[in-house]
Amino acid sequence: MKLKSVANAMPAIVSMIDDFESNGGCESICLLEGDLMIGFLAAQDSGGDVSVFSDRCLHALTQVAANEYVYTVHGRAALDTISLMDVFGALRSVIRTCISNDAECPYGTLECVDSSLLERMLGMERTDEAVRMVITQTVGHELMHNAMLIDTLCACFDNLDNKTGACEQLGIQRQTLYNRLDKVTQIVGIAPTDKISWSMLLLGAKMAKSQHNHTISSTSAL
Repeated sequence: MKLKSVANAMPAIVSMIDDFESNGGCESICLLEGDLMIGFLAAQDSGGDVSVFSDRCLHALTQVAANEYVYTVHGRAALDTISLMDVFGALRSVIRTCISNDAECPYGTLECVDSSLLERMLGMERTDEAVRMVITQTVGHELMHNAMLIDTLCACFDNLDNKTGACEQLGIQRQTLYNRLDKVTQIVGIAPTDKISWSMLLLGAKMAKSQHNHTISSTSAL
């Protein structure tokens, strides 16, 4: 969160934290540094439904986002330390962009890190670093090493997320596809209904697959 006025923004933030932590097993950790606040909302029940938890967090942040003194950026659910570091990397990337364009900071709004992903990718000087950033901030470490799920997401990308076409390309039943996509949601915390983040996830999967194929081709050539 970037605060236009710490004094005016803090009551809404404190209220949000109190409401969120009133749920059993929920807590928040945050750090205020000048007019910037960064942190995360957490739940002790790691075996729960990730999409339900994500919705709960988004609902909490929406309360603060309505405040005209706060610009709120949210990431995604993280189930392990590596994923958490990836999410913080994406948040800090957005924050740096926000600071460099302070006059245009859209206070009173809520934005997802994926909304500016392509803009941030184009702002990087090296293509390999830009591709790596997209893969890291969308697919993440665990999903990146699951070839079956990456192939499934690539099939959705190839067919403009048309489930019938993806099933035909993969040679699987529709329910099998849904089961795989549900597993993806449980890993990265993104559901197909989240259009912006889901489209970025499909792009990231396609990049990860292409990068993997390129690595194999280069190795074979040697």
